[in-house]
Amino acid sequence: MKALADYAQLGFDGISVDEEIAIAEYIDENKEVCPVELYRGMMVDRDFEIEVGQEIEFENTFASFDEDIDTAVKFATRRNHGVVLVLDEDIEGLPVYMHASTCAGETEWLIPAQKFVITEVWEEDSVMFARIKPS
Repeated sequence: MKALADYAQLGFDGISVDEEIAIAEYIDENKEVCPVELYRGMMVDRDFEIEVGQEIEFENTFASFDEDIDTAVKFATRRNHGVVLVLDEDIEGLPVYMHASTCAGETEWLIPAQKFVITEVWEEDSVMFARIKPS
């Protein structure tokens, strides 16, 4: 799927809304259960607050997570302070690296848009971690 390959290389900035919808449909048709924890790094301001019980939702039709915690931590801390969301295994999604030839050596998964609830929050070094699950 060309749109998926484009997304894998350029992110949301490299695809149109129609392509995003086509990828979301492809994810839905080809999703599988993820056997490992997934991580998503987010850059935030130092005064960013997050708490157990809070619901979060992503703005796009799917969200990118990674099997590699170091990848998420590096992304989250590009501005010195960040949050890493931790998503337990057994969530359904699409392993991009198995569907796009442009992802050699990567471990990215696309998870369909949904609401998540924060179940645990902790901090290590200057990185805040938040365990989430579908609400």
